[in-house]
Amino acid sequence: QEVVVEARTRAGGLHLDRLEARLPGRARLAASGRLAFEADVARFDGTVDLAAEQPAMLAGWWRAEAVGDRLDPVALTAKLALAPGRIAADDLRLEVAQARARGHFDWSVDDGARVGLAADRLELDQVTRLGRLFLGREASRRPTALALDLDAGQMVVGGVVAKGVSVGVKVAADDVAIERLAVQDLAGARLAGSGRIADPLGAPRGTLDLTLGAARPEASARALATLAGLD
Repeated sequence: QEVVVEARTRAGGLHLDRLEARLPGRARLAASGRLAFEADVARFDGTVDLAAEQPAMLAGWWRAEAVGDRLDPVALTAKLALAPGRIAADDLRLEVAQARARGHFDWSVDDGARVGLAADRLELDQVTRLGRLFLGREASRRPTALALDLDAGQMVVGGVVAKGVSVGVKVAADDVAIERLAVQDLAGARLAGSGRIADPLGAPRGTLDLTLGAARPEASARALATLAGLD
């Protein structure tokens, strides 16, 4: 609704000066950039700004099916490149409620996904639910490959607050390599580790080396159990 388009023709495509639209979920979309056509293949390079007060309603419209989950307001801006088999978002800014993250996202059919995020505070549950809202059943499929780098001043998972978090993980087929795991404060404990796990969604096996320094080990153990879903 309320779609506004201002564009100019250019050799091989269009220059999109302005695209604005109001979407379901009390959402607003703004975009600008270049739309190119080569051998019947469309490519887009530009900037995108999306804000939704009711993301679940927007996700339902996007997926053309009812979505019953709820999520806090979301805002996203990025320099976006779209081509067949590839999505790249640089200078990414993501806001979910009071949490803000910045970074990049790159996905291709051949190489899988690479994600880098840095945040003062990150509500991981909210980000995970956001991905599931828009991806639906695709979110439950095993990725062919995933490389994740995450740094957060505070990260909230299942109501547990971890401070000074740094994580580096690579997933390939049925193998998960935890290259870096460091937490400066988890219920008063410092945590560092690395390892590798095979078949994590089936019959997990592998090794995970952890170093834990805690003045109150009982509280730290409870926090770890909650993070692992064992609480």
